[in-house]
Amino acid sequence: NITEGSPPYQHLGEGTQAILHYNTAPGDGGILSSSYESIYSSSLQTTCNVTSPCRVVNCPFENFHPSYYSDCINVGDFRLLIETPSEELPVGDSPDNEIFLNFNFEAHSVTSSINGKKFVFPPVPILTQPEDFEQQALKCDLSANCNPSDIHCWCTHVVEVGYNKVVQLVVSAIGTSDHQHPFHLHGHHFHVAKVGYPSYSNSTYSILEHNSDIYCADSTCHHSCVNTHCTQPSWANEVDSVMTIDGKTPRKDTAIIPAGGYLVVRIISNNPGAWLLHCHILIHATDGMAMILNVAPDHQNPPPKGFPKCGNFKFSTSTGYQESCSFVLIITLLHFFMAFLLPI
Repeated sequence: NITEGSPPYQHLGEGTQAILHYNTAPGDGGILSSSYESIYSSSLQTTCNVTSPCRVVNCPFENFHPSYYSDCINVGDFRLLIETPSEELPVGDSPDNEIFLNFNFEAHSVTSSINGKKFVFPPVPILTQPEDFEQQALKCDLSANCNPSDIHCWCTHVVEVGYNKVVQLVVSAIGTSDHQHPFHLHGHHFHVAKVGYPSYSNSTYSILEHNSDIYCADSTCHHSCVNTHCTQPSWANEVDSVMTIDGKTPRKDTAIIPAGGYLVVRIISNNPGAWLLHCHILIHATDGMAMILNVAPDHQNPPPKGFPKCGNFKFSTSTGYQESCSFVLIITLLHFFMAFLLPI
């Protein structure tokens, strides 16, 4: 956060600390949370200056203002120490599928959304009850116009891809609000092929315009729509689709989409399942900035025989069960929330 004026800006007190504990360090490897504050207060604080600039890893923007004496090392600059085997690389002149996803605060009531669609959990699980899901879920119409938004844009957002395809995701954070979003995909590790940043002010380094590689069809819309929204992203011009991916290209399951910019990531869709894709800021995800990447439905394993289903629990005074979706939905939601607490 920054205050008004010119850089360097006054720090408003927000910050994040991390304690790194190495396997070679003495002790049993455990650090009590009650010790965090004393460790932080007794640690040597680094001073960034012109002769010894700091190096900041994983910046959510391209560069710091020179007055901070800090150099950014962005996700696009990362190189793997252990190379990815060639058979696991999503390479090729062009992907089998290209999907554009814009993370922003749009949709109805300017809420969290992807392409203007606010994610709503379905009444039944797509993975274990696919037939019921097709009949009961309010699935998003991927071709629907969500600018202006209506109640049909509050829906279960599902994009389906085939088995063992090279899938290219162009994920952006463009629109009315200039916010970066940590984008997380379950079930796969993606390769970061390209990072696109907005244009910044030479004096303040604040965002002037979003990256011109992305075209938002909303910019020319009419009839009660908002021209600054981006619910229909695409490439603005002919973009080189041959992305440079090799064995040392960074491989992640979470990466920060720069505010006003985008990431191009690729996967090989070789892990069948209905995988959640969402902003990793909890309030954004639960508010609707999420969707399902349904990978190879025809290759997904059926649930085990006798696996509980929504609607098959009968009320019993002896067991306390009742006809409801509670058990399956509790398990589904527990997995969703644990995704924010444990590495996957």
